[in-house]
Amino acid sequence: MADASILTNIGDRVRVKEKAREFGLGILQEIPKILQHISNSSHKQDVRDWEINLLNLKRITLSREILVGVQGETGLGKSSLLNELLRNQIVPTSQVEACTAAVCIYGYNHEVGENKRYMAKITFKSWATVEAELTGLKEELAESDNQRESQDDDDADGSESCSYYSKRNIDMVCAWSGLEEDDIRSLSPIEIMQKGNFNKIRNRGLRLPTDDKTCSRTISAPNSNKFKKMLRPYAESMDLNSHRTQYWSLVEQVEVYLKAPILRHGIKLVDLPGTQDALSFRAEIAETFQDRLAKQIVVSPASRAGDNKAAADLIFTENDLMKFHLDNKFKADTLCVAITKIDDIQTANAAEEFPTKEIIELQHRLRGVPPEESEDDDFNSEAEDYTRVSVKKKGNSNKRRHASGVSGDNKRQRVDSYEDDESMTTRLVEAQLEEEQAIEEGESRLKYLCIQERNCKMVQNVVESLLKAAKSHASSQAIASSLPAVIPLSSHAYNKMKFGKDATGFPTLESTGIPALGKWLTDTSLPIREAWVDSDLHHIQVLFDAVHGWTQDEFNTLPVLTTDEKKKIRQAVREVGDDLKEIIKKVRIKIQRQLITMKPLRRKNLVKTYVKIHENGENQLERSFGNLKHAIKAWERKNPRGHASSAGKHEKVHWGTYKASIRRHGGLYRTVPKKGAVRRTFNWMADVHTSFWRGHHEKWQTAFSRNFPTLKDKVRGTIHLAYDQWITVLLDNEDLPVSFRDMVKKNSYKMENVFLFFTDKIVASMDNLRGKALRMSKVDVLSTLTKQMKPGFEAALSKRGPGIMKKQAAEISEHVETIGFGMFEMVRDDLEVKLREEVHQVMLATRRYWQDPKEGCGVIMQKELKRISTRLCANGAKKNDDEGTGIDEATEKKLIELIGVWQKEWQQVEARLPQAARLIAFDENDDNDDAGNEFAKEDETKEDEIALKTEPGESEE
Repeated sequence: MADASILTNIGDRVRVKEKAREFGLGILQEIPKILQHISNSSHKQDVRDWEINLLNLKRITLSREILVGVQGETGLGKSSLLNELLRNQIVPTSQVEACTAAVCIYGYNHEVGENKRYMAKITFKSWATVEAELTGLKEELAESDNQRESQDDDDADGSESCSYYSKRNIDMVCAWSGLEEDDIRSLSPIEIMQKGNFNKIRNRGLRLPTDDKTCSRTISAPNSNKFKKMLRPYAESMDLNSHRTQYWSLVEQVEVYLKAPILRHGIKLVDLPGTQDALSFRAEIAETFQDRLAKQIVVSPASRAGDNKAAADLIFTENDLMKFHLDNKFKADTLCVAITKIDDIQTANAAEEFPTKEIIELQHRLRGVPPEESEDDDFNSEAEDYTRVSVKKKGNSNKRRHASGVSGDNKRQRVDSYEDDESMTTRLVEAQLEEEQAIEEGESRLKYLCIQERNCKMVQNVVESLLKAAKSHASSQAIASSLPAVIPLSSHAYNKMKFGKDATGFPTLESTGIPALGKWLTDTSLPIREAWVDSDLHHIQVLFDAVHGWTQDEFNTLPVLTTDEKKKIRQAVREVGDDLKEIIKKVRIKIQRQLITMKPLRRKNLVKTYVKIHENGENQLERSFGNLKHAIKAWERKNPRGHASSAGKHEKVHWGTYKASIRRHGGLYRTVPKKGAVRRTFNWMADVHTSFWRGHHEKWQTAFSRNFPTLKDKVRGTIHLAYDQWITVLLDNEDLPVSFRDMVKKNSYKMENVFLFFTDKIVASMDNLRGKALRMSKVDVLSTLTKQMKPGFEAALSKRGPGIMKKQAAEISEHVETIGFGMFEMVRDDLEVKLREEVHQVMLATRRYWQDPKEGCGVIMQKELKRISTRLCANGAKKNDDEGTGIDEATEKKLIELIGVWQKEWQQVEARLPQAARLIAFDENDDNDDAGNEFAKEDETKEDEIALKTEPGESEE
């Protein structure tokens, strides 16, 4: 008997539903085989339509994805972490250089066949993209005074800064083009691409410079070793001085498909280039990919996370935190901090660093109590003589030696008892081995305890820092309390243990942290997977309903209708179509008014923003402007956001570094990597961007993070209820001929799928609106701010002579004082206008989704109703089985048996499901608001009538 317990746990529930989905799809795939013999043209078309629906369902189940980015600075173990999550050493790793050259997306391989066990799709950059990159390089090389830029406190390093980046970029072009450095400097971008290996690598002919199309190449292999060799030139950044042609710098994206369990249900892991990479273009790749990610794993080493003074500052910048909050990703189900390399720990001072009772006792047992120092120790040994030290030996080494005058009898006795001595030696060796094993186990236990203690402290440090950072970006404790997950882990230890080796300090696989990260990925994806599987199960059920309809007599025989009944059916099709059109129109108006009355930046909705009204005491612009003035002062210091005791907190930045940022108009600037020196990153325009959102992020989060998801749920609920109401009224209308209602009921699965398709398109357009809004909040806002700040940077760059930094800082401050407030006001107004236009486009698209003459859902519904009418109203009585073979009794029996198998399985699953959440829909008074009348009137002026065409030979009698 099946287990009747209620599936309250979402993990158990999703797995049971997904198993039922696979079971249902398996049965559905058998149905077309049973119906192969049908030759009746009308019935054959019904089966063909049904089969297309099934194929679409299977395609959708395989195409869904949850993108999870793994990112962090170069060399922190991102790639090693990915290898352990994938259970495959397929991601390139290195302890020295950055390995990940392009965005690498790892997804599940659904293909079968030995030669396709590992597959990859490599997408190359377009001609236009590479030309733009080469043009930027040529402009950088052409700067006459670029050699005077300095990245460090020694002005002599200025030429080193230029030569380092220029040399790296030139070497990179030489690597793929096959040209010499002199050629790169002398040729134009187009000439470099034409004379080099660009088109050969892309496997395409010559293209015009305006060509913005990418091209791709697919590779596959039966095993991982062969696959890695094939993939390496495209995904791994190799030695630039190698004489081999290298492809990686021309690769835009690599999609790798393999059979990893973590990827089976739609998760795709994304290996991003290091965000602090020496090559800035790789860091920019990671930045631009952010908006596509559903979840993110940020890697930070234990040495950094353990700094309780600035744990969050070292993991996230202020600008990172603002972006996470704008995207509503600063929470446990979308963001995880992975603290790596927790096995890198020393236990020599364990009792002092982690003074727990067990650690103190264990350290004393393993190493003894530290000896007391003698006052004469300093005088009884030579300071330079490191050989004159007492060595502690294992075992009882302090036993008194036998005197030299041992009797001969004792010697003979030992000789006579040789066998006893051999046995004694064996026991001593075994005892020594046991002692050594006990010591090893004790040391491993001590390291484990130290790791766990440090893990607790690190997690506490990071959580406290993140909580403090969250509060600075949130208006309430409820928002601030939703923090990212923090998981300490060791990829190295997990890798050893999965092959059966011991890892000191890690008694179990769970203690390495990798299983916990895998569980986080699985658990946070469950709500998404449940929404997917619920939709699929509904689709499966309507397909079974259609098959059930075919088993009825009406499938094989159409009734003979009177002339009056035919008229009623034709009239009914018109009336039903009009009713449906009116229902959808009301739904569209409700959606439109909800969107246009959003208040994403201030108390005014998007309809009223073009009217200059008093701000009602709101001070968003004042807060943003005040934050900006504070930020430009901070640009003059080395480490303005560090802890109070941090080095460089109040120390002035070198004038050469300041000038380097000005020359880039406040854009991204990274210092040259040096031994023993921490590379610094400067991005002044990111600070300006953050300053704007300091005053506006609360309204933005309310509109797009809290209200928007509810709005989407209401759209789904409203359309679903509208369909239920429409189909119920139609089927219960006794004025309509019974034959028409029966035929509509039999084909209702098609109509319901049309409504589902319509709903999905509207929700997709709303998701697209939100995605555009998020991009505008970053890209468009930053672009406008950059244009407004550029004159100030150019004026500052023109300053010369002694005290240059002071003059430049004064020029920038004066520029900000002059245009700062107005700049932020203009950015806000422009963003509201763009949002208003995007909402308008969504509403035009919503109307188009229903009324488009070719693909509109309303047109599809009308065609289906028309098809039913045509079949019923055909002149003369007609037996469908006269036209060809239909469903006979044996076929009907097979179909009923398959339906019964599914129903039995589904009833067992359905009995264990908790009560479904009630659908939420728009209130009746949602369409009584006059705020959206402007859009409503514009839409109503162009309502397209969907006229029914009369088929040739069809009479209206």
